[in-house]
Amino acid sequence: MSTDQSTTANNSITTSPKVRTGSCRCGKLTFSVQGPRLFSNYCHCRNCRKGTSAPFTLIIGIPDQQFQWTCNNLALLKSMPFTENFEGYCAESGGYVAQKPLKAPFVSTVACCYDEMKQTFCPLKDVIEKEGENGVEYFFKPERHVNYENRVCDVNDELPKFLDFPSPRGSGRLYSKEQ
Repeated sequence: MSTDQSTTANNSITTSPKVRTGSCRCGKLTFSVQGPRLFSNYCHCRNCRKGTSAPFTLIIGIPDQQFQWTCNNLALLKSMPFTENFEGYCAESGGYVAQKPLKAPFVSTVACCYDEMKQTFCPLKDVIEKEGENGVEYFFKPERHVNYENRVCDVNDELPKFLDFPSPRGSGRLYSKEQ
């Protein structure tokens, strides 16, 4: 588990789950997450592609109880309902921040919205590749591709490529080059 350590007045060490913060493009719609993630996926679905204007998006799954909107004005949260989900955009900048599948116990957050990712020139080299050093838990490192059947380009890496999602949320079918 990701933790932050502190020393109390009697010199005992206490640990608390690590808190990460993030925001939309303009910085007005803010959130925090506390503790470890559930998953880290490259998503190729149409909604993620359109929301980020990218061929695929790194999505970090956070348990519901660990995610919190922290801005003082939730009117900034523009919710775009579709099917059984909602997508959270900033009403001012239009920045795509998160998605909440209604029947799922998690919130899918957009990795590039985290302050750790925004404060570095090259997030891949400066954040993702450094995870795991000195026992730091992986948070951003991708585990798999999802919705790969909707891809707009092939990705040449060794990560598993699910046509939709791993079961139980999807069929669990994997992409193979012979398809």
